[in-house]
Amino acid sequence: MARSVLKTSEMSANEAVKKTEDRSTQPMERRWEPRVECSLPAEVAISGRPIPPVHAIVRELSACGLQLRSTTLIDRSSAVRIKLPGLVVFGNARYSNKIYGGFESGIEITGIISRNGTSARLAGEQILKLVNSSESW
Repeated sequence: MARSVLKTSEMSANEAVKKTEDRSTQPMERRWEPRVECSLPAEVAISGRPIPPVHAIVRELSACGLQLRSTTLIDRSSAVRIKLPGLVVFGNARYSNKIYGGFESGIEITGIISRNGTSARLAGEQILKLVNSSESW
C-alpha cells in the first residue's frame, strides 16, 4: 500500500513539473477584465495637441481599457477622448508602440458617456453591443 501511495505522489510531482513548464512558455496575462476583439472606427482627440482628431481603429475592448491603432503617436499619460458610434470614451494613454504603418496604443478608460448622456462602467461586450446597435454620429 505504501508503494502505491509513493507512485501516486511521484506522478503528481511529474504532472506539476509539466504544468509549470507549459506555463513558463506562455506570456503572463496581466489584464484585469476579459477583452473583446473588434474593429471599430474611431476619432481620437489628444489633450494638449492643437491637431484635428486622429482617425483610428479600436482593436480590443474591456471594461478597463482598449487598444487602438492609428498613424499618430499618443504620448504616454496623455488624456484622450475617443468618439465611437453611439458613445464617447475618455481615458489616459498607457503606451504607444510603433508598428508597421503606424502605432498601437493602450488606453486606460476613465469614463464612458453614451449618446443619451448616461455614464456607466461597462464590460467590453456591453460597449461593443452599444456601438453596434447605434447609428453613426
